[in-house]
Amino acid sequence: MQIFPGAAGGGKGIFDRIICDVPCSGDGTFRKYRDKWGHWQAHQGRQLHSLQLQIALRAIALLK
Repeated sequence: MQIFPGAAGGGKGIFDRIICDVPCSGDGTFRKYRDKWGHWQAHQGRQLHSLQLQIALRAIALLK
């Protein structure tokens, strides 16, 4: 986790915009590589959901 000085005080964020580069489940790859479907399992996509959500919530907290 990154620490942003002054960002935690008073519940006010310090940024106008935030871009998040969250980890991807990779399921979009299957449009290009249909042979990958045989190796993919739903839990692989679900495993990343909590991390993606944590990143998004942290970004929201840092917004003005």
